Amino acid sequence: MFKKNNMDLIPILRGSVNLKVNDVNSAVGYAAIGGVAYTTYQISVKSPAKIAAGSLGTIALGLIWYYTKNEDRKDTKARYEHEERLAMIKHPNTSMQTDKEKNLCAFGEENEPIKQVIGVDTSLPIPIEENPNDILSRVSTIQNETFWTENILHNNGVNWLTSRSGQGKSIIAAQLGIEAATGGVSLLVPHGNGTAFEPIQVFWYDVELDDDDIYRRYFQHDFTFPESFKRVTDCGFPNESMLLEDIKARVMTNNKDCAVIIDNLTSIVPTIQPAKMNEFHHGLKQIQKEAKQMCFSVTFLVVVHTKSGEMWEQITDNTFAGSVQVARCATSLTAIEPTRIADDIKIVKNIKDRKNAKDPMVSLVKLVEAPYLHYEYLEDAKEMDVLAQKPKAVRKAAPKKTNKKQKVSKEDVKRIKEMKAEGIAVEDIAKKFNVSGKTIYGKLKL
Repeated sequence: MFKKNNMDLIPILRGSVNLKVNDVNSAVGYAAIGGVAYTTYQISVKSPAKIAAGSLGTIALGLIWYYTKNEDRKDTKARYEHEERLAMIKHPNTSMQTDKEKNLCAFGEENEPIKQVIGVDTSLPIPIEENPNDILSRVSTIQNETFWTENILHNNGVNWLTSRSGQGKSIIAAQLGIEAATGGVSLLVPHGNGTAFEPIQVFWYDVELDDDDIYRRYFQHDFTFPESFKRVTDCGFPNESMLLEDIKARVMTNNKDCAVIIDNLTSIVPTIQPAKMNEFHHGLKQIQKEAKQMCFSVTFLVVVHTKSGEMWEQITDNTFAGSVQVARCATSLTAIEPTRIADDIKIVKNIKDRKNAKDPMVSLVKLVEAPYLHYEYLEDAKEMDVLAQKPKAVRKAAPKKTNKKQKVSKEDVKRIKEMKAEGIAVEDIAKKFNVSGKTIYGKLKL
């Protein structure tokens, strides 16, 4: 009986499992009403035990109803705010738009695929079969497979950047976005060896910097951000699914090659667990897949913290949040480490790269303030020759032993007896003559 199409059962099964909170509220509410009726009846027949049981059951059901109703109210509010934000992305206030933005919105409304931007299906896709030659027609639409920073960031890839606190990952993440929106050659690669690229649209999800930070880093030397560089603020999300929906809405409305920088993931979605990293990565890949079907690419850079550790310890593919899941599927994984050379010189190390062979060398980059705060390539080096060193333990010197004076002259003996007669303690007399108390007692017997 199931031979016809077993796939037809999937929506039915999903619907039977995913009960709405409102349905639970209704069921509990009806049960509570029934409990009140039951208790009232037992009162009429004067059954104390059953009255107590009915009362307790009714109270318990009432508490459950109140809790589920309250949680439903919270979820509804969060969902309403999120959907309102997505609506603003798709239908912005036209009075605040430039002519270019109005034309872009009008273009998007005429294209049916752009309308369906809400929701990212993170379920497993249905496997398909094809001849490998079909890949040529898809790849030919994506230019510059290796992106502007060679093994740090790949076009149409999901790239991850990590470091311990205070090592400049937000500076480098923003720099990569500015360079992508500007075009040209990155300053993070050897001079003359970088790949020139065309400017693209950049969406920078930023919760690391406030307005004062932005001003100090980018507006001290008459710098102006490219028009195609957009900073997304107030972007805290209750869960990773809402973040994926927001990203998809923006890139699909943009409808052309773009880069999305998430700085940083655990701050934007505080509730995300390491075990969820694989699902989040799959959600990003799903957005890329849909973008490719519409003939444009989406490049992701996800910034994450490392686990706790010392500054002089190497960062590997298992020392950052969600490392097991990310290392398995990331296009590239790059770490920033401190050096023993200077505080403003950092190590940029490629931990993993699906596109290139692993490089045994690391890059040294130096912090530069103008025209905005960024890093520039210096040279390659061996990691263990430049990595910050563990501070040497400082041994406390043992106090010097005082050589006790052993010989006491006749004049000293006379003075010792006088001091004793004056009531001075033996210990104080011993300190005065730099001898032991035993020696003083011996001289007093003479």
